[in-house]
Amino acid sequence: MDLQRENEQLKKLLAQSQTQLTKTHDAFQKSQAQHEAVAAQFTATLEEKQRQVAALEHQIKLLLQRIKGSRQERIDPNQLLLFSLEELQEIAEQLAQQSEDLVDEEEDDAAAPRRKRRKSPGRVGKLPEHLDREIIRHELPAAERACPDCGEQRQEIGVESSEQLELIPARLKVLQHDRVKYACRGCEEHVAIAEKPPQPIEKGLPAPGLCAHTVLSKFGDHQPIYRQEDIHSRLGKTIRRSTLCGWQASLAALALALVMRMKYLVLQSKVVHTDDTSIKMLAPGNGTTRTCKFWPYLGDWLHHYAVYDFTLTRERDGPQKFLADFQGYLQADAYSGYDCIFAGGGVREVACGIHARRYWHQARDNDPVRANTALGFWLSHGMSG
Repeated sequence: MDLQRENEQLKKLLAQSQTQLTKTHDAFQKSQAQHEAVAAQFTATLEEKQRQVAALEHQIKLLLQRIKGSRQERIDPNQLLLFSLEELQEIAEQLAQQSEDLVDEEEDDAAAPRRKRRKSPGRVGKLPEHLDREIIRHELPAAERACPDCGEQRQEIGVESSEQLELIPARLKVLQHDRVKYACRGCEEHVAIAEKPPQPIEKGLPAPGLCAHTVLSKFGDHQPIYRQEDIHSRLGKTIRRSTLCGWQASLAALALALVMRMKYLVLQSKVVHTDDTSIKMLAPGNGTTRTCKFWPYLGDWLHHYAVYDFTLTRERDGPQKFLADFQGYLQADAYSGYDCIFAGGGVREVACGIHARRYWHQARDNDPVRANTALGFWLSHGMSG
């Protein structure tokens, strides 16, 4: 009996030990799984932080390049290694052939008799004939014309001419329009007066030449209005900048018909190129500025016109309104505001290669293999940027 009781106690203790061992094993596996999860989380967090640091370093580099360096995108000569062996062999053969041709030309030049080089003149060609000319005649005084040997007066035998280019500054002048009145002397009535030619700004001060000069100085020569005010003051008449701005507005309204005609012709193109650029606009009243947008639209070679649209924001309403009647191919960047224009099917999207290339060029530090491979395609097609 005692032996049987001891066996039962041993079995009981063994079962308890196995149960405790199982619990310990389960707890260990659970703890190990927790440690692995924490390690994986830490690893993922570290990788994410490294990606964020790399992205921030890349952004800082781009900002420094934008502030200090040139934004021109160039191809590294090492990208030639991206070509296949057959393409490199073909390039080498072309270079070798060019070298042989150059050697042959140098040998021919060496065998040919040497010719004396002519000195290059200080000024090539005469001044244009269509320019106004003023002849200034320089003569010797009568006392210096006497011959030093016999004392007889020397006679003119020729003229030696030289040319200078002079600038005549702009000047203002007044055009006085006198409209003659007519009347019948017999009945002393039926008064008639001669008509004055149509003016760019009706009852305005500027004549057509001054209007053209004001617009060309502003938009062609980029001469601000306040500088034009100073220039006119030096010419004898102070024209306030507020007056010049009013002229610009009136002339813009006068040119509206021409602009609408150009817009119509641009929209007849099969392909239209567009982009947007920022411009600071002075807000009326408070003197602050806001960022607005200019949208240039360029037609194809049959409708080679450029029309500029102005919007206060970069919202899609601007291009959507301008291109409402357009059917064809639109080449632009990946701005999402164009998606509504492409959605109808009448306008087909043509991506911009330069915009796409720019991001590959920026990715050379983060992903050099794929970035240089992509840039190699641009180089091989002669689009080095």
